[in-house]
Amino acid sequence: MAFVVFKSYDGGKRWERAREYNDFASAAKASLTLGAQHPCIRFRVEAVRTKRRQR
Repeated sequence: MAFVVFKSYDGGKRWERAREYNDFASAAKASLTLGAQHPCIRFRVEAVRTKRRQR
């Protein structure tokens, strides 16, 4: 499982990936930091499943 920070330039209508993290704490901290640096852009964190590689 990975945690992805999404960003939106239009107030939350369309979202695009910003960064991906392995743990929620790092993703949440990055989201808050980015939000403070860029107050016009909305950020959110979502948990996404990662595909396991078959051997």
